[in-house]
Amino acid sequence: MKKLGKMRMVRASDAFLPLGLLIASLWRSDMAENLFFMLLLTRLLSLATARGLRLAFSAQPSMRRARGSVKLALLLQPVGAVAVLLADYLRNGAMIPSHVTCAGAALLLNIEHVFYEYLYAGGDGRSAAMCRAITTALTTGGLLLTGVSSGAGLLPYGTEWLLGGAALSALVAAVIGLAVGGALKGKLNAQALSFAPLSMLQSLIYPLCWLAATLIPASPLRQTRAAAPFFAGLTVYELCRAPFRRTRMESKALNRALLITAAAALAALGLCQIPALRAALPFGDITAAAIAVLLGAACGFGMYGKAWGE
Repeated sequence: MKKLGKMRMVRASDAFLPLGLLIASLWRSDMAENLFFMLLLTRLLSLATARGLRLAFSAQPSMRRARGSVKLALLLQPVGAVAVLLADYLRNGAMIPSHVTCAGAALLLNIEHVFYEYLYAGGDGRSAAMCRAITTALTTGGLLLTGVSSGAGLLPYGTEWLLGGAALSALVAAVIGLAVGGALKGKLNAQALSFAPLSMLQSLIYPLCWLAATLIPASPLRQTRAAAPFFAGLTVYELCRAPFRRTRMESKALNRALLITAAAALAALGLCQIPALRAALPFGDITAAAIAVLLGAACGFGMYGKAWGE
């Protein structure tokens, strides 16, 4: 029971998609980065309701109210995607086909996220983790296949692989979510909107910290163009997610894990200073990844943790 109390807020499946993006970025760094950027924009312009569902569910005592929140979130996801495409059109003066398909994939992944949270609200974490594993595999595969044979696909740059994978992910999550949680009957519940500022901050904090770090003139993050270090830190950050800020007792396990993670990142930074290893290893990317992990740990503690002494 003690172990369950420590780990009940940790969902390993939260790290699946960032890990998938990390893997894809090792070969298709540009596509993984573009997808994440589009995913972030559509999430923010839909008021982060997909991410905010976890916060809303923690304050809702019944599945009836949870279903109302899911309905609202589903209605807002297309709004975010349309807003992104409109802004992109105004910026470029035309609809760029690859941007449209990327926004479509982001929309479908946000819909999958809504049902992922709905499954957890219905008490079926195993099905939720399975759906997220399927989503991660399809998204990673779609990214790796996109652009491999430019001009030979059904859509520009072969983006049908990414779009098709996202569509299948959303369909699987929706079917299982509705089967487990029940049909979305009843009235809309706008309570998720009250959590929009916090959920938007939770979505933005790590990317903003990364951006700020890249603006420092001497920052090692400026020396790498690969997106893999960014996703390494994002993976650590996403593992810290919880529907509320942890108490001191609940933070003990998190603090310990983050301290170990930070110590490992600092050790990697130290090893990168050894001349022999610098010559044998891609120390630039390793340094960037270690710094990103430190950023992810700091952001995770800042958003979801609590100091022992408080």
